[in-house]
Amino acid sequence: MLYITGGAEPVGSYNANPYGLYDIYGNVWEWVEDCSNWPNPYKGVPTNGDPWLAKNCHARILRGGAWDSGEYDLSSASRYAQKEKTAWSQYGFRIALD
Repeated sequence: MLYITGGAEPVGSYNANPYGLYDIYGNVWEWVEDCSNWPNPYKGVPTNGDPWLAKNCHARILRGGAWDSGEYDLSSASRYAQKEKTAWSQYGFRIALD
């Protein structure tokens, strides 16, 4: 297994991806707006890129893996559900301007 060690790195420590985004995989798990709908994670999810929102959402999705994740988690397709008020050093977020 491949592990990134040493903790989160400052933003911009590595080259940007083709879309100009830095540090997408392996720095911290990134919270996204999508509501968790486990055990059917893609049932009812919008196909136009909008977030999946639901009434009575009890957990949100984290994506991308963190610095201590195995290589199987270092992908935007990697999804993990967690209660919204959970804090951990491997969880973060990205501020985006639309």
